[in-house]
Amino acid sequence: IFRARDMVLPALVHIQPVVKDYNTGELKKQSVVGSGVIFHKDGYVITNYHVAGKAERIICTLSDREQVSATFIGGDPPTDLAIIKLDLTDYTGTIRFAELGNSDSVQVGQYVLAMGSPLALSRTVSGGVVSTKDRYFSQEVRLPTGEQTGNFNLWIQTDAAINPGNSGGPLVDLGGHVIGINSRAMMFANSIGYAIPANIVKEVVHAILTDGKVTRSYIGAHYQALQEMEKYFGTDGLTGVLVASIDAGSPAEQATLQAGDIIQQMNGQSVSARFVEELPAFYKKIASLTPGTQIGLRV
Repeated sequence: IFRARDMVLPALVHIQPVVKDYNTGELKKQSVVGSGVIFHKDGYVITNYHVAGKAERIICTLSDREQVSATFIGGDPPTDLAIIKLDLTDYTGTIRFAELGNSDSVQVGQYVLAMGSPLALSRTVSGGVVSTKDRYFSQEVRLPTGEQTGNFNLWIQTDAAINPGNSGGPLVDLGGHVIGINSRAMMFANSIGYAIPANIVKEVVHAILTDGKVTRSYIGAHYQALQEMEKYFGTDGLTGVLVASIDAGSPAEQATLQAGDIIQQMNGQSVSARFVEELPAFYKKIASLTPGTQIGLRV
């Protein structure tokens, strides 16, 4: 535990974004609190989009208690991830950065550490286990900033204490690798928190640093687990992805796809989402195609 702490805690960042607030009907600037972790020697920090995505100004406190400003580099609301860059012009300390691990190797029951600034209490470490590594929310999930999130990834659930202010901080395995970015907690629950898997983080980081944004394809179809409607449709034994709804005017509507259809193949390859945990992989399969690509569906 101490080795993991010493490998990541020096890379922990306390983030104070200043955001615009129109809730009272007039413009006010409000300071909120979040967390982040340095992942590159040049001072790049990964955090949540709902922490830094709408910030007017970002103030960061490093592990040595020194404060520096930061610049928003790019964000991805669908995964609730963002990158900021520390202004190290006048900083005389040593930058420590953490390594992103392989979230596919995460095991249910393994011990983890959640680091961050819960309730603005900076440099805090809590411990627990991975409760499940493939949590999916069937209901629509929206960020505090209003955007929808969670269609393209499952979540790592942990009982390590995660509170407001932990958002954007690292979930760390005992090897000292960041296996997730803490994102949200279940309200009115006892020690149920969620982190975005590190392998999703790597993909988003690469896209933002390479292209400045994450580009995804869209056909305008929404899906649900086939298992939920097997008895209604009499589809016991069938495999495929059940279409739940179609957006008006979308490519899916123009291609005559409709609610109730079951997609069994895409570009000649079998696809299936009998369980809700399989839905993000299919959303991602379509989203990862180059925009403008023609796809063939067997329905």
